[in-house]
Amino acid sequence: MEKYADFLIDFHNHGLRSIPYVILDRVFYESPEQKNGADQLFEQLKAMVESFGVTTCVEFPAKRYLKKKLHRSVSGAALNNLRIPAFTAELGANSILDPQIVASSIKGVRNVLKWAGLLDGAQEEITEFPILRSHERIRLHEHPRAKHSGLIYFLVEPGDRVTKGQPVARITDIFGRPLGDGYIRTEYDGYIIGLKTGTTVYPNDAIATIGIRNDAPLVVPIPPKKG
Repeated sequence: MEKYADFLIDFHNHGLRSIPYVILDRVFYESPEQKNGADQLFEQLKAMVESFGVTTCVEFPAKRYLKKKLHRSVSGAALNNLRIPAFTAELGANSILDPQIVASSIKGVRNVLKWAGLLDGAQEEITEFPILRSHERIRLHEHPRAKHSGLIYFLVEPGDRVTKGQPVARITDIFGRPLGDGYIRTEYDGYIIGLKTGTTVYPNDAIATIGIRNDAPLVVPIPPKKG
């Protein structure tokens, strides 16, 4: 990649029940002298991500990002090691072939190529599925989580807006009896990005990925190591 790549898109599929979205990574720097270059790289990355044309979600906070070793992902390594604009496109529809997602992702790639000056023509609007148009920046969060082992029945769909305290799913035992008050609720305002595949959950299982408000900076110094 270092020899040949100027930009990079890493394609993934979040899950069967998820909306397509792209992940905007944080740009890290080591010393104050590198801050200006990191800012420039982020602005280039942001423009590239926006040109793709689907919902944008910010990655996990810096310390969690590093703990999950996402800096070693394909896009994370290209961005923060090679210092080239790179992002992950999570297209949804895991394990199945969805013609609308294929068509929209082709549009997205052409849009990026036009942004990069490699193709001529106007940007193409993605109309195959809803795009979240939030007035605030949102980041990914694995939430809410189950407190019991049981069966879940979702009350929301990917793309829905939810408010703090709203039930996201019902939870019962194998006989259909409610566990706790019978609901799993969100503790945040946000948007449903994806729902867990399957019907069974265990304590502390995340049943969804949601997008919640994110005010943390996206160009950040590398967190110091403990000890």
